[in-house]
Amino acid sequence: MHSKVKGTIGHLTIATELVKLGCEVFTELGDNSKVDLIALYKNKPIKIQVKAYTSEDNGGNVIVYATKSGPNYSFKYSEDEVDIFAVYVLDTSDIFYVASKELCLTNRMISIRLKEAKNGQKNKVRMIDNYRDFFSVLDKQFGAVTQLAE
Repeated sequence: MHSKVKGTIGHLTIATELVKLGCEVFTELGDNSKVDLIALYKNKPIKIQVKAYTSEDNGGNVIVYATKSGPNYSFKYSEDEVDIFAVYVLDTSDIFYVASKELCLTNRMISIRLKEAKNGQKNKVRMIDNYRDFFSVLDKQFGAVTQLAE
């Protein structure tokens, strides 16, 4: 499947999910911005970069990158440019969210486990269940979500 098709599927799936969560959703025209979607929550804009990946290790994990590259361009996202990275996993239909505060301040990539590691490791493992709730991730990015409305 072409990467642009994967991206389109990711955008539509994430936008649908955000609408279900009560957000108003706006999309970029063209492909020149570092923001794919803007979700309004309590009348405050949330800048969202959508990523669509296929899982690795037989559905065991997904590596999320805070970078983008293509023909004649390559860049790294910053916390000022994106608030939330929304990820759609194509082969498992999982959706999760990562605060840019967390992703952009690491080595610009993190691994999210979709299922428990075969060796049972639990320390320093990012499990998907901690990233599924959009509002909890907003809290990580901005503090209490209720403060967004103030």
